[in-house]
Amino acid sequence: MKILGAGSLHLIYALLVLLHMQTSIGSNSTTTDDGVKCIKSERQALLAFKQGLVDEHGRLSSWGSEEEKKNCCEWEGVQCLSGNNFNLSHIPESIGSLNKMQHLDLYYCNLSGSLPSQLANLTNLQYLDLSYNKFNIQSLVWLYHLSYLQYLRLGGNDLSKVNNDWLQVINKLPHLTNLSLDGCNLRDVIPLYFPIINTSSTSLVHLDLGSNNLTASTFQWLFNFSNSLVSLNLSSNQFRVLWEPVQIKVSMPT
Repeated sequence: MKILGAGSLHLIYALLVLLHMQTSIGSNSTTTDDGVKCIKSERQALLAFKQGLVDEHGRLSSWGSEEEKKNCCEWEGVQCLSGNNFNLSHIPESIGSLNKMQHLDLYYCNLSGSLPSQLANLTNLQYLDLSYNKFNIQSLVWLYHLSYLQYLRLGGNDLSKVNNDWLQVINKLPHLTNLSLDGCNLRDVIPLYFPIINTSSTSLVHLDLGSNNLTASTFQWLFNFSNSLVSLNLSSNQFRVLWEPVQIKVSMPT
């Protein structure tokens, strides 16, 4: 394999490494005692991956086992992985091969395109953050397979085309504790959906629905989580306070 060497290939590098490692991605827990966000096993996996590449132009000269190169997050073509610029790249379908991965953080990485249905293969995921990218989200059906999810963040992506699906997804994720759907262009859910929402997924603790187009009818659904919610953000929606006129009777002295 030859290195083609464009910024848009950074995501492909990272995912190819993960195919070799079959571990987690994007977690701050990879920070070592000396503050380097690259543990030894990750560095070794990258170097093993490098051995199978033909690097004619020395683009991977920053990859090495020397002491001054031990932070693989600073190597050319490697990103540790949230808050990076992947130049509107798409998530490749090969991500479905990472079926042992538990943590995927692609927050604010300038990714685009449709979400591959192969994400449904990541059945061990406990943490998923795809927020603040430019995804064209047509369906959330793949989320039904991620039954171990505890943290789900999709904020900043347009979910108007799957407006009712997100309620169904929540109901199928029994371990979900944190959900962020802020700035997703969500509208009121059709009342027909309320009767089929049961209380089986009452583990939800933190819910962020800020900056959407929701109205007071949302509260009917929120009652399902009234015993579990600790924090709730509904700011910048379409709620209105309705004031009923109060009659004041004043008795005049005779």
